[in-house]
Amino acid sequence: KAFIPDDYVPDIRLKIDLYRRLRRAASFDELAEFRGELIDRFGALPPEVARMLALAELQMNAAVWGVEAICVEDEYLCFTYSDRRRIEQLAQKLGGRLLRIVDSRKAYLKVKQGEQNPDVYFKAAKSMLRP
Repeated sequence: KAFIPDDYVPDIRLKIDLYRRLRRAASFDELAEFRGELIDRFGALPPEVARMLALAELQMNAAVWGVEAICVEDEYLCFTYSDRRRIEQLAQKLGGRLLRIVDSRKAYLKVKQGEQNPDVYFKAAKSMLRP
């Protein structure tokens, strides 16, 4: 779950403004600044907010590699990409065998048997997409 809980930011207008600001964060520095502001204004991040920020960081990392979407299909992470050259560079960075490019829009990463849960998928995607 990734959201701003009511007990962290009770004012709905302020919460909407924070969501907008997060969506507009265009760099890792802006995201770090936003994280710091949340902590300064509202205190320690609850798990839901920390996860929301981690997902925003994952989206930024994905954009670096031209990945437009990430989903789960069986025991695979499926990456929809827009830039074949960048996804090939990513596959090469990973050693060539981990990420399987199957067509002009999709690539797959197999997650180890028995480790298919949301946290494992998230960590795998985060680790793989780190620039």
